[in-house]
Amino acid sequence: MVGAGNVKHMKKYSIFVINTILLPEKKMYQVGDKIVIKFRLDYPGEYRLIEPGMMDSLVSKGLDYLTTDTLENYEKDAKIVRHLDISFAGYDSLDVKIEKFDYRFIKGNDTLIKSTSPFLIQIRPLEIDTTKEFSDLKPPENPLGMV
Repeated sequence: MVGAGNVKHMKKYSIFVINTILLPEKKMYQVGDKIVIKFRLDYPGEYRLIEPGMMDSLVSKGLDYLTTDTLENYEKDAKIVRHLDISFAGYDSLDVKIEKFDYRFIKGNDTLIKSTSPFLIQIRPLEIDTTKEFSDLKPPENPLGMV
C-alpha cells in the first residue's frame, strides 16, 4: 500500500501542434465571383511569429481584396488561434497560382518554419450560348397591375 507521502508528482505536459492552413473554398470560379480563402493559424503562445507578406502576394496575383471575416482570434491556455476568411474577386479570366507561404515560429534560439500548401484558383468567364435568343432571367414585374 502506498502512503500519501510516497506519491510522486508528475508534470503534466500538453503537446500543441502548430497549424498553418491557407486554402480556397473551391478551385474554380467565374469572373466577378467572391473568392473566399480560408486562413487557419494555431500555435503555442510561447513562440514569436514572423509572418510572410501574404496579402500583398495575393493581390499581386490579380485578385482584388474585398473583406476579411474574423471567425476566431484569441489567446487562451498558452495558445494563439487566428481563423480568418479572406475574400477576393477576380475580374479577368486567369489562373492564380498561389505558392507556399513560410511562417517562422521563434522560441529562444530555435526557429521552426511551417509552410502552407500551394494551390491554384481558376477564374473563367461566364459561358453564354450565343446561338440562343436573349431573354430575361425572370419575367418583368408589373407593380401597378397593368395589362
